[in-house]
Amino acid sequence: MTDADHAPAPDAPPDDATANPPAEPAASEGPIASSPDAYVPSARWLFTMGACIIAISCAMVFWHTKGGAVRNTNVGSRYATVEALVNHGTYAIDDTQYNRTIDKVMVDGHYLSSKPPLLPTTTAGAYWVYRRITGKDIRQDERSVVTFLNLLMIGGPHLLLLIYFLRFLLLFLRRPEAIFIGVLGAAFASLEVGYAIELNNHTVAASVAFISFYYAYRIRNNIAPKPWYWLVSGGLAGLLPGLDVPSTFITLSIGVYLFTFDRQKALTRYLPMLIPGIFTHFLLTYLSSGSIIPVYLREEAYDYPGSYWRKPRGIDALDEPKPVYAFHVLFGHHGLFSMTPPFVFAVIALYKTIKGKWERRPEAILVAAIALVLTTFYIFYTKNYGGGCVGMRWLIVAMPLLMVFFAVYVETCPPTPWRWVLIVAALGIAHYHVEDAIRSPWHNSNWHQFVEGSIKRLTR
Repeated sequence: MTDADHAPAPDAPPDDATANPPAEPAASEGPIASSPDAYVPSARWLFTMGACIIAISCAMVFWHTKGGAVRNTNVGSRYATVEALVNHGTYAIDDTQYNRTIDKVMVDGHYLSSKPPLLPTTTAGAYWVYRRITGKDIRQDERSVVTFLNLLMIGGPHLLLLIYFLRFLLLFLRRPEAIFIGVLGAAFASLEVGYAIELNNHTVAASVAFISFYYAYRIRNNIAPKPWYWLVSGGLAGLLPGLDVPSTFITLSIGVYLFTFDRQKALTRYLPMLIPGIFTHFLLTYLSSGSIIPVYLREEAYDYPGSYWRKPRGIDALDEPKPVYAFHVLFGHHGLFSMTPPFVFAVIALYKTIKGKWERRPEAILVAAIALVLTTFYIFYTKNYGGGCVGMRWLIVAMPLLMVFFAVYVETCPPTPWRWVLIVAALGIAHYHVEDAIRSPWHNSNWHQFVEGSIKRLTR
């Protein structure tokens, strides 16, 4: 296929909106086949509608963006590092207004945030510039400073994620309704949206992972590939270990995905570009704590006088049997599927695509492996569901990838009335939980309270 095959029609969206993937099997066997002539006219409409959906989602995030973090232990822990670096020139958070956070450790007699330093350090750079330009200080003008930083560091990645999600679906799918439903899901039915209102690693990691995957997909499928696609995919994937350590598996998975396509370029282009991000992670970890071992992996750092983690309370003190914990991670009060039902359809689409050996099979294997490994890891190596929060926040990094296959389900299954009822109901339920999260993601969700209350009533 030549570059000419991807030339857009006059006044049409960019090449990824009008790309011409090879024809595929019929709906009863796989993705809908469609000629480019039938597809291109709808692309302009889809691109416009997608842009409107993205704008509404971002407006919703903007409206709910938080302007304070003192009372939030998770977010406050990150802002403690931000303030410490800019106002005090150190990673020690002892003298910050956020030092009451429980998400802290003690190293060499000083308190440090227990969060990975990459995101707070980058945010501190943005705060330093903002402070120099406006003269506003986070201690005296917290609302102004925190609102700006939340919009820049989290609202920005949220916007980029949705833009690339739309671009990807325009490449990956053909049926307009599947693309439309997929973008609706990403914009309004993914918990990533609910967390995009304040500083957190999940939104950033999800955006970085998806954009890296986007360029890897274009490379593997020869969609107007450019040499720098390898560099961008690798460079972004290299940031994941510093944002969310378990997401290192995503970095490895994208590497394997590209390695099985072109070994030489994967080793000479993708692999070297992982080094800057990983090196930065270890460098900042060393500069902040005197060791390359992250502080959150050092149990002794949590053992200090007055440490909350010596005697945790509530959800942080849980030690449930693993079958019970697994149930709640998947279907219970933090359930991946109970709180985001579109992922049930995504699993069906993944299974059919892998079993049917369709053209999208490599992507299905990649997404299924990421979802399975991360979910299994969190089931067996955690106990508290991420603390008091809405949904299984640790899995947000994989949610945009799963939402792609929710759209694939819409594309590949016959559009019977009852299926549409189920799809719309699934989106509605998921959006309800997003609305719960976007007001404040750091509390036991309405669904959590309902499930816990129901269990108590049944076991009286």
